[in-house]
Amino acid sequence: GGEGEDDSTIDACLAKRWTEGADAAYLEELWEGAVKIAMRHVPHRKDSVCVEVAARLKAIGRHAKAAQLLRECGMIEQALDVCIEGKLWILGREIAQQSVDPASRHRLEAAERAA
Repeated sequence: GGEGEDDSTIDACLAKRWTEGADAAYLEELWEGAVKIAMRHVPHRKDSVCVEVAARLKAIGRHAKAAQLLRECGMIEQALDVCIEGKLWILGREIAQQSVDPASRHRLEAAERAA
């Protein structure tokens, strides 16, 4: 498939939104699929798709999944924000180690102390 086809697949995956009573695990897989396709085949959409999916995952209480996805997309600071928001200190420390900015670890530690 060409990029146009992959674009449509991403759009189809993202067209499914969370509704009351929806199968969260299924949606999670679908949305993650959109990110994987973007990462592999439509790189110019990777960041926007990743941010969109992470926001959706957070909205259904899947903070750890959202943080891991952002990390996979190379968005370390955003991943840390999600860890702080979800009080995921262990995952946060893991992600902070990948940050080139030493302030990231301090930010996480400060948030953890304040929690």
